[in-house]
Amino acid sequence: MRVGVIGAGAWGPHVARTFAEETTSALVVLADLDEERLALAQRRFPGVRITTDYSTLFDMTLDAVAIATPPDTHHAIAKACLQQGLHCLVEKPLAMSVADARDLIDTAHAHGRKLMAGHTFEYDPAVLEVRRMVQERELGEVFYLDAVRTEIGRYQLGSDALWDLAPNDVSIANFVFDGTPERVTALAGSFSGRDRTVNDLVYLHLEYPGNRLANIRVSTLDPKETRTTTVVGDEKMVVYDDVSHLEKVRVYDRGARTGAPRDPRERSPASDRYGAISIPYLPPEEPLRVATRHFAECVAGNIEPRTDGLCGLRVVEVLEAAERSLASGGPVEIGVRASARS
Repeated sequence: MRVGVIGAGAWGPHVARTFAEETTSALVVLADLDEERLALAQRRFPGVRITTDYSTLFDMTLDAVAIATPPDTHHAIAKACLQQGLHCLVEKPLAMSVADARDLIDTAHAHGRKLMAGHTFEYDPAVLEVRRMVQERELGEVFYLDAVRTEIGRYQLGSDALWDLAPNDVSIANFVFDGTPERVTALAGSFSGRDRTVNDLVYLHLEYPGNRLANIRVSTLDPKETRTTTVVGDEKMVVYDDVSHLEKVRVYDRGARTGAPRDPRERSPASDRYGAISIPYLPPEEPLRVATRHFAECVAGNIEPRTDGLCGLRVVEVLEAAERSLASGGPVEIGVRASARS
């Protein structure tokens, strides 16, 4: 698969590297508006063509493109590429509105091209293990998922903590729970003073079918980088720590049992249970490499990506509902329509 990468900023070079190193793909061209970024990229990938105009990719013999530009440019660039007959891998979020995400799905369908959302964490062996434990009920009855993603100083023009950081955790929650929330409530704050329309801190409360809850906190003002997801069940609990290199998943055989007290003199019907902590083995695979390889296989085999356009749409729908919740100050009902095509 001959591929071009559009965007040579913070994430684009990582995407380019995985395509360049894979035997199933060949990195042909890199596009970015910033000539300094392109100069750095060409030193890293000396045999790759560079350009400041992504439309020049349309005159080249390419099979696909990966788009790693600012989120507010995803729709226009991806639609143009799909219309030119190129398969598209679009980094998160797929688009900045449900209408634009649906438009990309329809455009890909009309031109017979593959559209894949770059939800890299859904290809992470650690997240796959957490999902397996939830789906196979190893944690018992799952009560809630709690996610924290924080850092300091990172800022993308035209985006904020909701659109820059939250897509990762919304996609993880949807993937682990194998569903879409029915209701979203959001709170946010802007404190840095650079732009009062940009939220530095966002809290999301997602209500899934089956009384499952997900609480997400994302911030660009915290003093340390944190990327944790905790899932609490009545039998066991699991913590996924993406920052950890050796113990990304820890399973706690502990919980709080409730019910009628055995002794009437007991004040509380709850009792704590403490057990061992286990660390499951995880394959040493880079999630981004797994995702780009999967994209190449989908193009070659004419199969739908696991994180297809509809998967990307579901995340965008949550983010858009969160914006409506911020505006209204209350919960917002959501639901992807069955008419959407992937």
